[in-house]
Amino acid sequence: MMNESQIFALLEKALPRRAFFFLAPMGTKEPFLIFQRVTQLPQNTMCGYAQADQVHYRIDSYARTHAEALSNMERVLKILRASPDPPIVNNEQDLYEQDTRIHRTSIDISTWYQPE
Repeated sequence: MMNESQIFALLEKALPRRAFFFLAPMGTKEPFLIFQRVTQLPQNTMCGYAQADQVHYRIDSYARTHAEALSNMERVLKILRASPDPPIVNNEQDLYEQDTRIHRTSIDISTWYQPE
């Protein structure tokens, strides 16, 4: 199980001072990472709440070139997979942001969260 703070700390290792929650501050130059929670699903059994939630996050790597966005995401994946309790990578995709003319590589990950 990994919580949001632990994942964010790993992203900071992958791209120091270039990882942000939800949005990069106005005027931030590429490359950077965006991290956000997409869904949190409580798990239930026949006896009720199972005291654990499955949490899905999205991590986006933004850069001026596809190669740089991909390279930064590979760094993220290497660090996440080397962690003591690595998340599950559910989806990977490459996108081009036409409005801003920057490349984006995205992954969706999931992990478990146990409320205290």
